[in-house]
Order: sequence, then C-alpha cells, then structure tokens
Amino acid sequence: MPACSLAAGTNATRSATTNEAGAYSFSSLAPGTYTLRAEKPGFKTLVRSEIELQVQQAARIDLGLEVGQVENGRIVDLPLNGRNYLHLVSLAPDVSTGFSGRGQAASTEGGIRASETMAAGGRRTSFNHYTLDGVENTDPNSGLQRGETCA
Repeated sequence: MPACSLAAGTNATRSATTNEAGAYSFSSLAPGTYTLRAEKPGFKTLVRSEIELQVQQAARIDLGLEVGQVENGRIVDLPLNGRNYLHLVSLAPDVSTGFSGRGQAASTEGGIRASETMAAGGRRTSFNHYTLDGVENTDPNSGLQRGETCA
C-alpha cells in the first residue's frame, strides 16, 4: 500500500498509509498550504504542491501512481519454459492460455505463433491486439502477432 506524507508550509510532516481500497486520511489539519507526496516501491513518486486547506475543509485528493522503471533482471530471471516471451503474458491477471488450437491459422501461419492460444479480458483469441514497441503487430488475416517468435 502506498505511503502518503503531507508537509505544511511550516515543514511539519504527517504520514499515513492507504488501506486496501487506496483510501488515506489526515485528520485535524490546520488551515494552510500543503504538499502531498505518495510513494510505493515499483511506482513513480507523485508530488502535489500548493494544496490549500481552509478552516473545517474536508478535501478529497485522488492520486494515481504510475508504474515505475521495470527491472530487466526481474523479467530475465523468471522461470519461463523455453524462454518464450508469450509465456510471460500468461502470468498476467485476467489472461487465459492453453486451450484448443487456432484452427486454420495453424496451417497458414505455422511455427510457435499458431500454437499459442491466449485470451485476455474474457475475449476470444481472434480479438487479441498485438503491438510491438507501440506499433501495430496484429496479422489482419489470422488475428495472430506478425513475425516468428524465438524459442
């Protein structure tokens, strides 16, 4: 859970930790201008400045932490059978893998691509959308990713 700290113009600091729902609270704050800081390992630190609180004001400040730098070593050291990057996808939540084949795609595409079966978000495999470095990489004929994967 992210840790939040609030600093007043007097440099006094108060800290709080969010609950499971991401809610946090600082009670009995004096009127003034504050800086709010939220941080959690693996995420970018978020700082909101110039938050002005009036007498008896209850302010709601929603925060959205962005994913921080992903350590390459953590991915490289994952126990992936055959070092196929598509197996990494199967570790994500809401992804299903390992069901029946792609039918006609196996005969037209061949290789590892035709044998990979995955679906995300409860959709059919033909509705998957692949990008490579932000560029469209979905084969319009088969719905598979373009290019051969390395084993």
